[in-house]
Amino acid sequence: MKSTITFTNNITVENYNALRAAVDWIQVTEKRASIALQHSFYLCVAMDGERPVGMARIVSDGGYTLSRVSYWDRTDQQSVGLHSERCDGR
Repeated sequence: MKSTITFTNNITVENYNALRAAVDWIQVTEKRASIALQHSFYLCVAMDGERPVGMARIVSDGGYTLSRVSYWDRTDQQSVGLHSERCDGR
């Protein structure tokens, strides 16, 4: 059965660190993760039910410059086209 992926613009610190671990990135302290997430200019989280399976995060100086700092998909989701859905807005 194919799962339905939905998109949201928020993520808990716990789920953020779980997603970081799923793509072999280090986990950060709760305080640092919270600050990072609060200062996101744009955040898009792909959810499979209650489980985050991908995320894109952009930071900005608020005037001119944007930087994509996070763009991850869990290993088991890398072939399902989440990048296309996020980028194309489908």
